[in-house]
Amino acid sequence: MTRLLKDCLVGNARTTMLATVSPSAEFSNETLSTLRFATQAASVALKPKVNIDPFLELVNSKSIFSNSLSVICKMMV
Repeated sequence: MTRLLKDCLVGNARTTMLATVSPSAEFSNETLSTLRFATQAASVALKPKVNIDPFLELVNSKSIFSNSLSVICKMMV
């Protein structure tokens, strides 16, 4: 199951899980197993991170460099 959900459990994905159970005594073992799994799945804590576009990061760094260079030039005058 973890292998199937790997892409949903990392990064910034939003994942919804639905556990369905049966009120029938015939399926009590399956129902209990499903409820245990749902409890474990609900306790999974993710650490989302901001996706940064490498191109925008480069543009921002060049802009910061340009501004710094401009300030240095003004200080020299």
